[in-house]
Amino acid sequence: MEQFAITSWGSGLTRGKQFDVAVVIPTVLRPSLARALRSVFAQDIDGTVQILIGVDAHEGSADIAAESAHLPPNMAITVIDPGYSTARNRGGLHDALGGSLRAALSLLAHARYVAYLDDDCWWAPHHLSSLHETIQTRDWAYGLRYYVGPAAPLPLGIDTFESVGPNLGSYAKNEGGFCDTNTLMIDKTRCEAAILRWSRAQRGHPSGRGADRVVFAALLEHEKYGGTGKPTAYYEISENDNMHDARIGFLRKELKPLEGYERFARGDYLSAAVNFYRHAYLTHNPPYGMAWACCALLRMGDRRTAARLSTQFGAATDDPCWQALTAQQSPELEAQDATTACRMAFFRSQRLIADGDREGGARWLRRALQTGGPDQPERIVAQAELERMDRKAG
Repeated sequence: MEQFAITSWGSGLTRGKQFDVAVVIPTVLRPSLARALRSVFAQDIDGTVQILIGVDAHEGSADIAAESAHLPPNMAITVIDPGYSTARNRGGLHDALGGSLRAALSLLAHARYVAYLDDDCWWAPHHLSSLHETIQTRDWAYGLRYYVGPAAPLPLGIDTFESVGPNLGSYAKNEGGFCDTNTLMIDKTRCEAAILRWSRAQRGHPSGRGADRVVFAALLEHEKYGGTGKPTAYYEISENDNMHDARIGFLRKELKPLEGYERFARGDYLSAAVNFYRHAYLTHNPPYGMAWACCALLRMGDRRTAARLSTQFGAATDDPCWQALTAQQSPELEAQDATTACRMAFFRSQRLIADGDREGGARWLRRALQTGGPDQPERIVAQAELERMDRKAG
């Protein structure tokens, strides 16, 4: 017989005293729950954190017990698995997608301030601290979010289109604005009526969606609110969402040409990776842009995400950049035109440098200088890389 119960780790942390902040996570045990939990564990908040996880269904393979081994000393986890779903679409009584779990866990939380995290989203390390600082004289607070593409956990851009706050963004006129669930922190002692509405779907949504808008409408009745002004939540966009085309259109307008090359040339590899990934995803030019993103990721030491991009975009392509980046042996440049030869030489240099062969990488950077035109990005960045190497050597 299956056992369903309340399970806790670190429950004696506060010895009965209230936590500084609570985090509510409804889940169906998707594998992405592990990423969500790790982002909570990485929070820099100076205080105690109670994590309340409600299991609505066993649809995935996430192992909460395994993740609890990484629990920081200032945090505790309580998992509630009632053994049935409270959501109507899974046989329960409440019409919101997550049923009554968000509302119930909010009321159960042993903290005045409650933040919310979906099991397929995650936070930057300063998410809770920035919200906690903002909410001190207010009833509720909100941050901003990043749009993230499905290919890699890299932001496509800051959402200044939808989840922007009261009376702002594309929903300002019809709905008074909008705040994504994952950006909110609520004072449960002042906003109890809003908390109870987490179990309600938006009218006209038989699928159970829209509880976040129902709660946001209730929060608008409280005039004491504030925004952090910081994007600290990560929201993965999907082609299956009816807002996808509008989001892509908004993000394309925000693109800045050549920014990725300039940042790579300065050695700012993280910003370069984000920029190249963004351009490749939004302009439908995956092989070339993703190769640059992969280079930047390798240079900053993120081999895991680089391998993910390589598998998805480089494994089945005859793009010369990927061939030079992933080949075990040196590329033949003689049969290539000048532009392609420069690209192959540059990407080969990045592979060697990332693998620790800086001398070999420098040789291929010099070959990129010899073959490329004066305005070719690979040649310009190769020059900057060689100059940076010379400065370090001197």
